[in-house]
Amino acid sequence: MSNKTGIVNRSISNRPIRRYRISWRAIASWILLVVFLFYLVKAIKLGYEYESTGFGEQNIKITSSAVIFPPKLLWDWLNLLGIPFVLLVVGFVLNQSEDRRKREIAKEEGETERSIAKENRKAEQEQAKESFRESSLQNYIDKMTQLLLEYKLNTFSNINVSNIARAKTLAVVPVLDGKRKGLVLKFLFDAGLISGVHPIVNLEYADFSGTEYSRAYLGDANLKNVELPAAKLPGVEFNGAILTGTVFNNATLTGARFKKTKFIETKLDNADMAGINVIGSTLLRTRFKNSDSFGKEVNTHLDLYDSTWESCIFEECEFSGSQLLSTTMTDLVFKSTKFDRVKMQKSRIKNVDFSGAKFSQTDFYDSVFHSPNFANTDLYEVNFEHAQLPGANFANSIMNKVNFKKAVVHFIKRIGDEEKEPDADFSGSKMINKIVINSDNFTESQLDQPLEKGGIIPDPSQRSRKWQGIFFRAFPFAKRLVGDKIK
Repeated sequence: MSNKTGIVNRSISNRPIRRYRISWRAIASWILLVVFLFYLVKAIKLGYEYESTGFGEQNIKITSSAVIFPPKLLWDWLNLLGIPFVLLVVGFVLNQSEDRRKREIAKEEGETERSIAKENRKAEQEQAKESFRESSLQNYIDKMTQLLLEYKLNTFSNINVSNIARAKTLAVVPVLDGKRKGLVLKFLFDAGLISGVHPIVNLEYADFSGTEYSRAYLGDANLKNVELPAAKLPGVEFNGAILTGTVFNNATLTGARFKKTKFIETKLDNADMAGINVIGSTLLRTRFKNSDSFGKEVNTHLDLYDSTWESCIFEECEFSGSQLLSTTMTDLVFKSTKFDRVKMQKSRIKNVDFSGAKFSQTDFYDSVFHSPNFANTDLYEVNFEHAQLPGANFANSIMNKVNFKKAVVHFIKRIGDEEKEPDADFSGSKMINKIVINSDNFTESQLDQPLEKGGIIPDPSQRSRKWQGIFFRAFPFAKRLVGDKIK
């Protein structure tokens, strides 16, 4: 309702106000008409004073008798002047209407001509910009080719030549569109000018925003502190690239490959990274904010195993069907993150904050945790089998079909006589649907309800069957008396 109302208000407020103006011709016509009527009335009045005009009373003698003709009345004047006056008024109105129609047609033609002229100017400006971009790109390539051939730019022969190449690159890139920026990036990479730890042409703080470059290879490229917001780079291979401080905010990176790549203080806010491959990569102080497409599609599988993550922030992200096997995570924060069908077996997870996250069919088999925070989480069919969870915090979490089989949860490591690692905290947590524990490291004080032998949370129906079995073993004749009534 609010949107519709807003649209209506805007349409009313933006509607042009028509101002009606009376032309000088119309004013002159009305003045002449009034003057004409004034003198006509005056002439008629004057005509009554003279008998010869025939307006007043007349005495006409015919032979011996006299015939008296009465003076002209209003009806006589209407018969005399009504039709001409009506014709005059109708002609005047038609003339005004015709003039108004011509003015409106002229106005519409003027507006059409102005609109066409505006579009033509816009097209000419766009064409001029396009020509300028093309000439700038061609001039840049010609100058860089000259530096390569005549001054041996690709051999580190002269630092001044490298600085000139960098200056030319930083100057030309902002004026180009996305496709031409992609061509510049391709030219520099193919010429071997931006590879390695010490590239020949340093692209730091270059403005490559909106770059369009798909399914290309940029392996080992040095993109340190390069600005690539809103870039479209689907399927690009960044294997081994240096992405320290690189800005990928709002970028499209679907299907990109980042094998053995270093993400250090990289910004990936609102980036679309469905289906990326980060195998063996290192993520250090990297920020993922509102990356809803981080594996959002149902059939998307992110290959992130054997990677190292440290001091990263994932806010409102979604991992769907991702492979996080053997991943090392340290000092991470997952704010309002969803994990759906994620495999994190044999991972090393230290000081990671999962508070408020939602886990569905996530596998932490044989993973080693250190003080993980699972407070206020929603855990559905999560597998912690053989996992080590010293100091874990599950306060106020909801657990549904969670498996803690052979997991080390209540683990105390003494240091000296007093210091020790904190115990796991399950205070306020809600456990439903047979939480399988089977671990000697649990204590009853950690749970809201006591444990039975074997570590399985008691089920009233199972407990009644247990006591029935004990009773019938002690009194076998009772079972024969009851028969099939007791199941």
